[in-house]
Amino acid sequence: MGKLPFVVEPRLPSIIEEIGSDESGKIQIERKGYLTVGERAFSQSSMEGVDVHGTVFSLVKKIAAGLKCTKEEAHASVTRLITDAPSCDLDEKVQENYEEDLTTILSLLVESQKRKELVQAYTLLLYRVDPTIQVSDVLGQHPDLISGLSKLFEEEEARSIKKLEEAMPAKNEPEVKEEAEKK
Repeated sequence: MGKLPFVVEPRLPSIIEEIGSDESGKIQIERKGYLTVGERAFSQSSMEGVDVHGTVFSLVKKIAAGLKCTKEEAHASVTRLITDAPSCDLDEKVQENYEEDLTTILSLLVESQKRKELVQAYTLLLYRVDPTIQVSDVLGQHPDLISGLSKLFEEEEARSIKKLEEAMPAKNEPEVKEEAEKK
């Protein structure tokens, strides 16, 4: 890749970080403090087709029509049932009458989260470690490694520079004080 003619270089250089555990093994991967446009586009296109929200919305419409309540009430009930136990009469009716649909949504949420972690890990491995790596190579990896890569992806997506700053050499306090006194 060609070098851009920066007038001001990026403030924080990337670092090499170890990801994984003793059980999974450890790999070294670059931490940049951001995702590249290619990494972001690849991960977003890989997650297309997972439509949990559409399934929830269909169930909400079905509940609203079947139990004669508003869509807002139905949505609130579905949300409560997915995250907690029933807390009102509507929740109990929804749980009774739509248990299979709720189970499907829970399964989709779990599957979606696992797929998201896998896509995030694969994206970083593909773009930062080995451009020839296949999804099948990643599927067989230890969960600690996938989880660590997914966490790195999310920190990079949030543009977290905390670890980059921690890796910077600390300035000597006396030098900083001397410079301030000269001004």
